[in-house]
Amino acid sequence: MTPELQAVLAAAAALVEGRRRFLGLPADRPLPGSWEAALEQALAALRVGS
Repeated sequence: MTPELQAVLAAAAALVEGRRRFLGLPADRPLPGSWEAALEQALAALRVGS
């Protein structure tokens, strides 16, 4: 994994975590917005694949 891709993934993870914290959602509850949920699912898939 390139450093650039690692930076993008870290930024996306920070966005998802910040949104969860802002909404007060625990990790076991889905995010309400479609882009938020899609981003979280993509991050999870990439973590499993690496």
